Amino acid sequence: MRRFLVLGDPVAHSRSPAIHNAAFEHYGLEADYQAARVGRAGLEEAANAIRRGELAGANVTMPHKESAFALSDRVVGPAAIARSVNTWLADEGLLVGASTDVPGIVAAWKRRALGDGPAHLLGAGGAAAAALVALSGRPISISARNESKARLLLEIIGMD
Repeated sequence: MRRFLVLGDPVAHSRSPAIHNAAFEHYGLEADYQAARVGRAGLEEAANAIRRGELAGANVTMPHKESAFALSDRVVGPAAIARSVNTWLADEGLLVGASTDVPGIVAAWKRRALGDGPAHLLGAGGAAAAALVALSGRPISISARNESKARLLLEIIGMD
């Protein structure tokens, strides 16, 4: 049976296990998806388990998206710009990081027909970085508890 995890802290509220397990059952896949509350050490353990093939993959949520970027052997797509990873898979023993946040935000923005209007972003973590990448090209303001982290995020994304 292929094992997948959603990794975060907190993570008990996540609906991902119910959604993914229902999809696995519907398609007749022998797979299991569980939530795991982890700190940095647990995140590193999961990364190594994916590299060794003990886990098929994982989704990463708060507060670990930036750490997941740093732990990845290779980062693909917009995750490389955002420096934020929420999806891990193995490729020949290497841990590959990606972001489904960026295309998800783009799709939601288009579905709501919000056009090129301004956006106000709350926060300065990994999801905020993905939102900055997804919404680039329009006026964006940002509010965060930590002003220096918000400024660093804007600098990393190239919006300073």
